[in-house]
Amino acid sequence: MWRPLVIGLVLLFPNFGRADVASDGERLRKAGRYAEAEKVLAPAVQRDPRAFAARLELGLVYRATGRRDLERAVWNRFYDDFESGAIDKTKSKELLYVAEAARYLGGWQDANDTFRDAVDADPRGKDGARANIAWAALFLEKYDAGHAEQALGERRARRGV
Repeated sequence: MWRPLVIGLVLLFPNFGRADVASDGERLRKAGRYAEAEKVLAPAVQRDPRAFAARLELGLVYRATGRRDLERAVWNRFYDDFESGAIDKTKSKELLYVAEAARYLGGWQDANDTFRDAVDADPRGKDGARANIAWAALFLEKYDAGHAEQALGERRARRGV
C-alpha cells in the first residue's frame, strides 16, 4: 500500500533527504561528535554518488579526526566527478564543492580558479554569494586581506550594493 506512494515521492523529489543528511552531519561535526556524524554521512555518500554536500561534510569529519588518506580520497573524488562530467560546470553550488576540495588538498590556484568559476556561474544568486564568501576566506587563509576585500567588493559591485 505504501510502496507506490514512496516510489512516487522519490520520483517527484529525487533530492529529498540529501540536504537533511548533510545538515545533520554538519551539526554533529561542529559539535565534535565525529563518530555520529560519520555514521550519518558515510551511508548517504555510499548510497548516492550525487550527495555532494554530505560528501563534503564527511571529508571534513575525516580531516578533523586526522584520517588523511580517507580525507584525500573524498577530495579527489570531487576532482574525478568534475573530470567525468558528474559535476555540472554551470552550477555554482556544484563548482563550490570542487573548489573546497582543491582548497583542502592544498591546490590553491585550482581552488582560486574554481571559486571564480562558481561565482561567475551565479553572479547575482545565493550560490554565487556563498562561493564568493568562500573565495574570500581562501584569500584570508592563503593570500592576504586585501585580496579578500577585493573579492567581496567585486561581489557587491555585481549585485549593485
